[in-house]
Amino acid sequence: MIEGIYTSASSMLPRASQQVIEADNVANTTVPGHKRSNMFIRTLVDAMDYLNGPVGAPRKSLESEEVVIDFRQGNLVRTGDRFHVAIQGDGFFTIDTPQGTMYTRGGQFKRGPEGELFTIAGHRVLGQGGPIVMDGDKVVIYEDGRISVDGQIVDTLQVVNFPRPYDLVKTGNNTFVPKDRTQTGFSPDTFQILQGYIEASNVQTVESLVSMITLERNYESSQKSIQYQDETLNRAVNDLGRIQR
Repeated sequence: MIEGIYTSASSMLPRASQQVIEADNVANTTVPGHKRSNMFIRTLVDAMDYLNGPVGAPRKSLESEEVVIDFRQGNLVRTGDRFHVAIQGDGFFTIDTPQGTMYTRGGQFKRGPEGELFTIAGHRVLGQGGPIVMDGDKVVIYEDGRISVDGQIVDTLQVVNFPRPYDLVKTGNNTFVPKDRTQTGFSPDTFQILQGYIEASNVQTVESLVSMITLERNYESSQKSIQYQDETLNRAVNDLGRIQR
């Protein structure tokens, strides 16, 4: 009975974590370049305890959680804004933050008063020559990332890629860093920069909402199971006490 309560309770924790992740996915459905997160739960049995433990001992189940980022490309949406750019293909924009260099697929950029290019979170966008400055009227961003201002090439977007499968982690504000911070990116073999476009979030809203409903039902089922087992255990203890008297 105790083992049943333990098993039901242990299954609630990862489901609660899954709900948080799905809620974050739904909250970011309108954030350009956002990548969906998925959590996978694997239930393992401690075989040595099962085989070598005393008869009647609890057979503990261990649950490990793994969060995986879905890096599939989102839809490309035309905005017409000359400072908005999207990457078609592999790669990430490079940005400068107070915590160091980070990477993003969110190309909803804006120009500051000094001509610098910023993310919507206020981080400077980096080119091959450092922070990008576009101090002029006619701004053209070519498919290879070169930036022309009033007819002069001033810089090139610093687009980098990493070995697949990507071993990147989210750091907030729609940014990523390599899990191994010593890892450096490289120039993608094939990519195309589209000016006046943004890459939409790859979250499928309906799919995430259905997942949240399913998780909530499973969570409630585990709660009811614990309540039932607890009531049964209490009755058994009380009945045993009456018999012994």
